[in-house]
Amino acid sequence: MKNPHQTSRNQKLFDTPWVIWTKNMRTIDSLKDLKGKSIGVVIGYSYTEAFWNFIQTYCKVEKVTTDAINMKKLAINRLDAVVAEYGNGMYLIDKLKLKGIQPHRNIVIKKDGLYIIFNRDTVNDSFVRKFSKELKKFKTSEEYRALRTKYLLENDGQ
Repeated sequence: MKNPHQTSRNQKLFDTPWVIWTKNMRTIDSLKDLKGKSIGVVIGYSYTEAFWNFIQTYCKVEKVTTDAINMKKLAINRLDAVVAEYGNGMYLIDKLKLKGIQPHRNIVIKKDGLYIIFNRDTVNDSFVRKFSKELKKFKTSEEYRALRTKYLLENDGQ
């Protein structure tokens, strides 16, 4: 049982989806549309067992070391699709100035929490408690919902 006086050092901001990305408005309505296609994944990432089973059975799987490599390969048509966390994918498209790549939000491979993690050696428990209290309050605000809508295309607060 957790000690009620113990402070959590991990503060969850929100859940973020991992989705399929393609180039030039390729229609992907379900995983079945990926059959026979080349799919980029990142070595060491934790995909779901069902997704792994599907792509290993029906797709040509190409493993790389970073999402940036996958996005670049997609941009030059060396892959048909990639899987990446939504926020990171949007960041990479902007940073790498890639054109024509879009997420398919209708196919969520998984959702992961996005956290702020505080170091015990540099941040005291009092600050973490204050931060947690303010974060909880912020999550009920219009500003938080606006950020979720803008960056995650969601409007359901947590």
